[in-house]
Amino acid sequence: MTLTKRLLPLLLIGSTALAGPPTLHIERADVSAYPLIKLYLTYVESDGRVITGKAKDDFKLTFESVEQGVSADAKTIDQTGEPVYLVAVEQVSGAMSDAIDQEKRGVRALAQAAASMKGSKVALITYASETKRLAELSKPEEIDGAAGGIAIDTEGSEVHLLDSVRTAIDMLNARGVPDNARKLVVVFSDGLDVAGGERRAFADLGRRALGANIVVDTIGYAPFEATKLKNLNELVKQSNGVARECKSAQEVSQQFANVADELSKQYVVLFQSVINGDGKEKTIQVTSETGGQAVYSNTVAKICENHEAFVPEIPMTKKWWFWVFLVGLPGLIALLFVVWLIRNRQPQPRPMPVAMAAVVTSAPESTGPQRTMALDLGAVSGKGLNVAWIVGIGSGKYVDQTFKLKPSRTVIGKAPDCDLPLEDGFLSGKHCEVRFEGSGYRIVDLGSTNGIVLNDKKVREGELIDGDSFKLGNSEFKFKTIN
Repeated sequence: MTLTKRLLPLLLIGSTALAGPPTLHIERADVSAYPLIKLYLTYVESDGRVITGKAKDDFKLTFESVEQGVSADAKTIDQTGEPVYLVAVEQVSGAMSDAIDQEKRGVRALAQAAASMKGSKVALITYASETKRLAELSKPEEIDGAAGGIAIDTEGSEVHLLDSVRTAIDMLNARGVPDNARKLVVVFSDGLDVAGGERRAFADLGRRALGANIVVDTIGYAPFEATKLKNLNELVKQSNGVARECKSAQEVSQQFANVADELSKQYVVLFQSVINGDGKEKTIQVTSETGGQAVYSNTVAKICENHEAFVPEIPMTKKWWFWVFLVGLPGLIALLFVVWLIRNRQPQPRPMPVAMAAVVTSAPESTGPQRTMALDLGAVSGKGLNVAWIVGIGSGKYVDQTFKLKPSRTVIGKAPDCDLPLEDGFLSGKHCEVRFEGSGYRIVDLGSTNGIVLNDKKVREGELIDGDSFKLGNSEFKFKTIN
């Protein structure tokens, strides 16, 4: 056995040990529709490759240090179709001579990925002794020619990295770019700047980007002095971005391809919080699992206030009731006219007696036939009458709808075989049940994901008294009873 064969297992073990864990980044957090939380997550291996194939059950929310269960929905950007506003910042000093062709290919790869998302815009900046805006924000298809103009500045010994990133931030923060748009700066650099290596300047610039809702990703290339890249890492850390590194010129185009994958494979994950917003800053973190190993994201802080769900305006001609009204109204009028003719030609029969346990009379007999309401007293127990129902309140789908509860036990959830099936994506199959226990009613959680909020408090079970309100997922009800 040769020495190489003997050492090969040790080398493989060593390379495995050096491989770092995957990282999960919350790049943006949207709480404008709180208690719905919308997070943009980038999930990457230690070598910069994007982790794909995750589903909604693979992400869990930790809100104010309290675990709140798995996400309600998870899609990738190429499924949601959200555009991106991207500025590529490319170092073209002599230090990048051996990587210049891969830079060009990398910029074209970014533009091609952005082009797959309708409405995206891309700009290109190069820097060495000065900052040059090779292309303003424009359609991604127009970047190819500008990428061909990337060339080494053979005379420039100083590099203006910070100034170039500031220029990119100003481009994305200018009028014409929506404040809530997905905005990204991608920097290819060795981390050096003419002003020196003071990390505070990089941290301040990262915070400025974060304040403008801009994420900074970096591709660091300093094969002989990797310690230079610490400044780039500080820039990334403060803006919730992703830092990637190249150990050789051959890796440059691959890291650009990884960023291009990130553009289309970033996760858009929705969580439903059960904690009422109070206008104060809350900490948000996400956990996942890869290869049996728990992965924790960075934490972000957001001011959370309750909002009503945003409903986009639908043109009148696209509303179903408009066409029902337009087509059905003439037929309805004709039908009512025929019914009126029939009723006036035949004498109306007197109402038949109704067998019932209780009758409410709305007018004396002398004024005409009585209007009655029969209460179903099939639920009478040995201890007396118990009749209960729930009424939808708030702004959910079931507002003002009334649901009668069964005499002893009513199972509520989104499964079709529930006693009370509800169409609510935030409910579990069998979410909870309402029990009659002889002296009163109780609501009991059946192991649901999002739990029960009874009178603004999250509970596993609790007594129900006439007038109590409780929330299941996105649906809120008031409990009513005659007992």
